[in-house]
Amino acid sequence: MYTRLSPTRRTRTLTAVAIGAVMATTMVVQSHSASAACGVLPPREDPAVTRTVYSVGRDRGVSARVMLAAFETGWVESHMNNLGCGDRDSLGVFQQRSSWGTVSARMTPTTSAGLFFDRAVNVDRDPKFKNFTAGQLAQKVQVSKFPGRYDTERAKAEQMMADAARAADAATGSPRGALDLVSSPSPGVVRVGGWTFDPSNPSASNHVHVYVGNEGHNLGATGGSRADVNKAYAITGTHGYDATFTTNATGSVSVCAYGINNYAPGTNTQIGCKTITVKSPNPTGALDSATSPSPGVVRVGGWTFDPSNPSASNHVHVYVGNEGHNLGAATNTRSDVNTTYAISGKHGYDATFTTKVKGSVRVCAYGINNYGPGTNAQIGCKTITVR
Repeated sequence: MYTRLSPTRRTRTLTAVAIGAVMATTMVVQSHSASAACGVLPPREDPAVTRTVYSVGRDRGVSARVMLAAFETGWVESHMNNLGCGDRDSLGVFQQRSSWGTVSARMTPTTSAGLFFDRAVNVDRDPKFKNFTAGQLAQKVQVSKFPGRYDTERAKAEQMMADAARAADAATGSPRGALDLVSSPSPGVVRVGGWTFDPSNPSASNHVHVYVGNEGHNLGATGGSRADVNKAYAITGTHGYDATFTTNATGSVSVCAYGINNYAPGTNTQIGCKTITVKSPNPTGALDSATSPSPGVVRVGGWTFDPSNPSASNHVHVYVGNEGHNLGAATNTRSDVNTTYAISGKHGYDATFTTKVKGSVRVCAYGINNYGPGTNAQIGCKTITVR
């Protein structure tokens, strides 16, 4: 890590070594002395560097906390300049040691920012660190000997972020945002949350579309308060979204959010993707047995429950060929089912009824979807002979 000098030693200019090492955003140092000391940090941030760091984070859809951590780190370590010198072998905007990558990687701001964001995002997503400040997150990434110094530079970091956001976003005009939260709180249900705004009209509520696999959902305009986003980007308005909706998608599925470009110029922008597992909301169960114990009579037995309300007794319909029979709710005890699925309630059925069907016939049972999303589900079929 780069060791900052005391304010009394931050004199007017860099040493000759440091001046020659403050690189433009697109330049890469081919050789340098790892032991070179920078002496004095540049007094101001390099706008090209701040725009690059912001753009890398924006394009990755990082959270506002991660973006702020990057700017706090950049200011503390290098005053947001691409330094070719530092403490021991530290280099670049984030003063990354040799263990982070090659000299070329650490001295190319797009790459070094990516390296920082890779680690920062992992911390950001870890539930253990959900209450960390941006500075604490930065410390987790940087592992500095001076852990408290990042949060002290929050105000400066926020000002640089706002300036960089205005400059970078003005170049494209496309929406910005993030998909902060994706979960499936119950079978067949998805919840998403995050933020977005259109830099062409940053005070307006922007529209959000979400795709669960190939299934699209129009969430409409944002309406949630996101003070962190407004402060980070120096904007006003309500730019947060938090929506829960049903889906036909099940299993492991990619959920992607898009900020819709309602104000020219620009285009719709993917603001984040996450993969979740959605359980089927359809009833599950089994037809364990189907017999004809006497002429014109059928007996069936099995179990069923609806994942949307697993403790409730679910209804069962049975078809003997095309002849339907409503067995009502499954109210027999099935401790084996409860143990297997970690549920409670009564889910067994055992019914005997008459039929007009004769001969070889297919008997099929259906769990009826009485709760939440989903549809009726066939839970088993057997072929029997009715005399």
